[in-house]
Amino acid sequence: MKISEALRKERKSLGLTQGQMIKESKISVTHYSKMENGQNRIFIDDLILILQLRGISITQFFKKYFPSNDNIDYSQISQELNQAFYDNDVKKAKELKLKILNTKHMSTELRDRANLIIAALNSKDDKTDTAAVKQAYA
Repeated sequence: MKISEALRKERKSLGLTQGQMIKESKISVTHYSKMENGQNRIFIDDLILILQLRGISITQFFKKYFPSNDNIDYSQISQELNQAFYDNDVKKAKELKLKILNTKHMSTELRDRANLIIAALNSKDDKTDTAAVKQAYA
């Protein structure tokens, strides 16, 4: 589901018109209509403002419309990724990267860190690269 679709569903579940949904904001009805229809980008500031004005928690909004069906412990993957780095285990790091890429709603920070760790491990001939990465995570 796209955020625009979720926003429309939330508005309709509240029984509000588009004008009522954006009341007290500086967003025009035309702009909001285009946001709901996916014609205009929805900036995070606008989304947060709209939800706040309607008394909707951003956390609850995302849990309601973008539930995570993944029973993956993000901190566990992070620890395993760190361990793969310290063990110089490129194979394990690549497996974890695939797991990260195939998991919805996984943080981009974790994906980027997996890429960095794999690159550092692949260049293990250059000890300064690996040492610099280890120092960054110390």
